[in-house]
Amino acid sequence: MSWMDILKKRVWEGTLSKDKLKILQRNPKLKLDIPKLSYPKEETEIPEILKVMKEKELTPKEMDVADLQPAESMLSIVGQEKEDYQDLIKDINYYALSLKMKYQRARPHQISDKIQTTKTKTDDTPAFPSGHSMMAHGLERVLSKEYPDKTEKLKQMANRISLSRMQMGSHYPSDLKAGKMLGYMIGDAYD
Repeated sequence: MSWMDILKKRVWEGTLSKDKLKILQRNPKLKLDIPKLSYPKEETEIPEILKVMKEKELTPKEMDVADLQPAESMLSIVGQEKEDYQDLIKDINYYALSLKMKYQRARPHQISDKIQTTKTKTDDTPAFPSGHSMMAHGLERVLSKEYPDKTEKLKQMANRISLSRMQMGSHYPSDLKAGKMLGYMIGDAYD
């Protein structure tokens, strides 16, 4: 660990856009009792992030689609439109952003000088939990109930969307794990 790593802040430093503030002002339709969450020290997870970034399992195009269209990617598997799942999508976004602001976890590039700032506009919030993972796995759970024959494809896509977030250096493994757990929790509660 370098001196630069030691001097870096351990909490997210940023401001929310007007669009993100609007998400927080919404009352979710789905009321959930979210358990207390935790994550390990950031330094312990940096080697895993670097490994995934080096392996580059996903192509640049896959990364872009996963980054900018996670809900659309999931819905395309079953031939559905985003408009038909607006309440679910808005609730997932609300819970993701609420929890991100509660935990205020710094992004990996804010912790380690071995990880460059990512080239995405979707890193304008704290890291924990991963909203992309919440979205992908929440939709995986809901759509798998409605389209059981597509369960395996939905699971694969959700896992790839989550992986993309670590491959681009935006998230820690524990962010993805929490996002998956919370996505399943929301998906299970959604009717």
